Amino acid sequence: MDDQDGDLREALRQFAWEQLEAGIGPRELCYALSMVATELGMRVTDGSLMVLPIVLKGISDAVGSYAEEIDHQEEDADPFAELERPDGMTLH
Repeated sequence: MDDQDGDLREALRQFAWEQLEAGIGPRELCYALSMVATELGMRVTDGSLMVLPIVLKGISDAVGSYAEEIDHQEEDADPFAELERPDGMTLH
């Protein structure tokens, strides 16, 4: 994807967060965004179901991106941070 696609995704992310902050529920927002994306794709392709793999790729990419983010957060976390260390104990 090029920079223009990244800019578009960022603008839509901003819009989505604004809607959540305005009180729209996450389920309603996710449904509306996916419905509009699918509907738009079908309208511009004269009803072609070939839009479905594109919508599903977006879902797949989002899941992959989220999983990577979680993995990085876990790597950065101290695995021993929540353990109680006995007085005088040093971990090497």
